[in-house]
Amino acid sequence: MLEWARRQVRRGVKQGLDLITNVAYDAAMAEIQRVRHDVERMLRIISALPDDLKRRVASEVFAAFFGHYLPKKLIHHYVYAYGAKMELSKQEMIDCNPYISLLYSKPFVALVVEAGKRPGVPVPFEFPLKAGALTNGTLGQFTVKTKGMLVADGKGGWVGSGTMTFFDVWDFDPKDWTTGGRSFQGEVKTRVANALLPGTGFEVASVETKFSQTQNDETVTWVGGVPQGEPDRIAALDIELKKPDK
Repeated sequence: MLEWARRQVRRGVKQGLDLITNVAYDAAMAEIQRVRHDVERMLRIISALPDDLKRRVASEVFAAFFGHYLPKKLIHHYVYAYGAKMELSKQEMIDCNPYISLLYSKPFVALVVEAGKRPGVPVPFEFPLKAGALTNGTLGQFTVKTKGMLVADGKGGWVGSGTMTFFDVWDFDPKDWTTGGRSFQGEVKTRVANALLPGTGFEVASVETKFSQTQNDETVTWVGGVPQGEPDRIAALDIELKKPDK
């Protein structure tokens, strides 16, 4: 009987704390909603919150900038997974809308020249490629690890085929405004998140999938098809504002 009573007390304490936390969360979100058009005030509210509440509120606010499910998932992982590695499924790789081309690798281009001296002979390759994810808020600039065979015909034609995986370190690392490779808007959002979003950077890997590319292809051919841009809500608004009058 005594142990049962103790359990009820502990349960009551926990329920009370949960209620207080939820009330505080609702109040913070209501205040942020009230000043949503004043970014500076909104950020001041978030920065003043206690750590646990800031983690929850900030993750919700930053996730709300994106309509796509994958940036929301990555933000949640950054906030709550404490640095644990994430592996993307094939569908998640596709949903990054990656722009990938073997021609972005100088070693591969040099290998094409060498392979052309031995027409029809398969030449193995294993290169990391720099790639870009067009779905905003996913991988941004990341690495594609490729492995396969290259066959050239000696007349400028070639085909490279094999398998690839994705790799990235997902965090909010500020970069140089000029040479960092991000847009001005992207760098601003990164720096704001770095300052206000509690979390831990983590490695992103992926399952292995097949690809191929020929001299006539702008990008690799794979199950993901042709990449299509997917801006976040802020970027989408920026695009709308820049459209010329009809």
